[in-house]
Formats: sequence, structure tokens, C-alpha cells
Amino acid sequence: MANSNALFGTDADDVDALERSLRLVNAVADGIYQLDADGHFVAVNDAIVELTGYSRDALLGAHVSTVVDDADVRRLERAIRERPEPSLNDPAAFELAIETADGGRRRCEIRLTVLETDGEFDGVAGVASPIDEPPRRQDPDHLPSAWELDDSITPVLNEADVGVFVLDETFDVVWINETTEEYFGIDRSQVAGRDKRTLIDERISERFTDPEAFAETVLATYDDNTYVERFECEITAGEDRERRWLEHRSRPIESGQYAGGRIELYYDVTDRKVSERARRKSERRFRSLVDAVEEYAIFMLDRDGRVVSWNEGAEQIKGYDEDEVLGEHISVFYTDDARADGIPERILEEARASGTAEDEGWRVRADGSQFWANVTITSIHDEDSELQGFAKITRDTSDRHEYEEKLREQRDFTQRILETAPIGVLTIEPDGTFRT
Repeated sequence: MANSNALFGTDADDVDALERSLRLVNAVADGIYQLDADGHFVAVNDAIVELTGYSRDALLGAHVSTVVDDADVRRLERAIRERPEPSLNDPAAFELAIETADGGRRRCEIRLTVLETDGEFDGVAGVASPIDEPPRRQDPDHLPSAWELDDSITPVLNEADVGVFVLDETFDVVWINETTEEYFGIDRSQVAGRDKRTLIDERISERFTDPEAFAETVLATYDDNTYVERFECEITAGEDRERRWLEHRSRPIESGQYAGGRIELYYDVTDRKVSERARRKSERRFRSLVDAVEEYAIFMLDRDGRVVSWNEGAEQIKGYDEDEVLGEHISVFYTDDARADGIPERILEEARASGTAEDEGWRVRADGSQFWANVTITSIHDEDSELQGFAKITRDTSDRHEYEEKLREQRDFTQRILETAPIGVLTIEPDGTFRT
């Protein structure tokens, strides 16, 4: 049997888990479903089972045409084609009829979001809301527990590496998951039902490196609960928590039982921040080394061959200040004849195809003067083998070229003398033989 929790995909990365968790929690009072790339159900909640009249086992693995007629299947497919990009803020919405197990039909509003994994279409997740029923409202005298959210959803949210706060329309805490307890060092039994503003002031903000900035940013979302917020924050270490970097993402809850409230999610980006710091440190060291090399022009190009970095050696050899040359195509360094022959483009294409390209020839300085250059261009790829740009190293070899030209001229002159001399000339080889 298919996994009813597949909406969270065990092989998805943190961002996928975050977005899918958000879709679920936002519509917890409505029918929730996920279809794979071929249109088969891989996840449904109890509301879908109740809406269609089919058992969960009957739905999981079945094609969507089991509950939707052919015309509406085509509308669903068209909606997917017309919305190729995933979106949390603006899911596709339209009406269609659900065909129930007993032969009836229920008009529903369907909202769906396209899912992608590594840029590939991975199906859709969405919400089905009957339009012939009044919306379900929260009983103000009853605070639902975590288990009342959804028996199949709660275990998954508790195991996800994403901290979750669910707030009602008064911004009281409805529910938090176990990851939130771990990240913030708080006990859900002590925060459920409490005003989140008070909780931030009294307990949460003090746990952050910059408590004022955290409190100001989050509290502003409660004052104007109309926009999506996203920022990074560093939480300090304590007896009940580890030091870590978190990314906060939150947005208004626009439908379902907690409409008017807000969903807040926190996922751990500590590893990414550590990697970014190490990369920046490495880049600074490399930049210092590159700038110290004055004998070579060392600079970076984007995928189109435009300059994106410039070192001291490049300024001395080519005569351009950094501000003058950033954004310029490498063809600016070539002679008119070389540009007319398409040499800059051919060298880039060779580097793109084989990884590196070498060339020698005349290049043009900023003042119009020319110099003989030895050039190496190397393609740079990311961890997914996607081309990011090129590294180009240029050395002014005019002196060597001039010396070699003089030697060539001397050899040619000597050869002409030998060929035209009216006397015989013998050359003794190293082995003692003679050559005329």
C-alpha cells in the first residue's frame, strides 16, 4: 500500500519538507491530497476519505479519474501545465465535481500547487473544499490539542526537521511540534494556548543573538498579518537547546479552521551558514593571493563571457580599472580581425566543451596598444555539473614573442644565405658524418 504520509517525501530536502508541511497545516480542516507525476494518489487525509466515500486503501495508488470525470481530469492537467512553477502564495484554484463512491457528485473548490524535486515535475499537492457546506469554525471554548489536528499529519510534523508554530486569529499558540521544542528549548504543554506576543517578550526573544531584531520582525507580522516573512536568526546555546542558525518563514493562514491566524516555520540552516562562512573566508584568502600576483591577469567570466571579477595584474596588463571593465564581454580585449573571425566565441565554446582552452595571439589594451598574450580559459561548474562561468588567466609574453621572432628572422636570413652562396657548404653532424 502507498504511504499515506508521502506528501512529505522521505527523500526530500528541508525546503521541500518546509513547503509541504506549510500546505498541510494551512488547510488542515479541509481535504488534503497529493498526486504523483502520473496522476495517482499517494497521500490523502481523512477529509478526502469522507468526501469521496472511498476507503483510504482504495484511493491510494488509484488514478485521479477514479473520483473526477474525464472533462475535469483534462482541466486538472491543463491547470498543471499552465502553472509550471511551485507557489505557496498563489496556488491554482478552480471548481470541479468529485464523483463519490455511492454515485453522487460533490462540487468542490480545488486548490493545487505543483511540486518539483531537483527541478523535475514531481506531482501536485492540494486542498479540496466542498462549496455546498458552510465553513467549519473553531469553537472558541475549545483549544484543540496536537492530536486533533490530524492523526496522520501530526507524527510526520513531529519527525520533520522543521519547527512549526500554528497560531489562531488572536495569535494564541494552537500547536507546536517536537522540533520547535528542541530548537527553542520550550515545552509545548507550557505554551499551548498562550499569547505568542507575550511568549516572545517573556521567553523566546532572549534566546536569540539579537533579541530586539527578532522580536521586532516577528511582532510586526502580527500587527499586519497580510504578508509572507522570511529571515535568518541565530539562537544561542543553553541547557535546553543547542546554538544554531534558523531560517524563519511565516505567512497568514487564509482558509480552514485557523483562518486569520499565522503559520511559522523554522528550519535549521546551521550547516549552510558554516559553509558560507568557510567559503567567504576561503574566497578572501584566494582574492588576496590573486591580487598579489601582478604578472598575470586573473579574472572571472560569467557563462556568457562577461567580466565579473578583476585583479591587480589584469589592471596592469590590460590597462582597465575594475569599474571600467566589469560587465564587458571578453571580445573587448581582442583585435578587430579576431572579433570578425569569431575567435573569442570559439575559445569560450572550446572551454565549455572540453573544460579548458589555450590560445596565443595579439590582445588590445584599454589605450588601444597591442601586446602578445598567452591565454588559458577554464570552465567552472557547480556540484551538479552546471556551468557557472569561466576563469581566465592572461600573461603578457610580448618580450618572449619578440625574441622568438628575431630568432626566426635570423634563421630565415641564414638559410637564404646558405641557399644562395656560390660555394659549397658542409655541415658536420654530431655523429661525425657530413651533410651538404
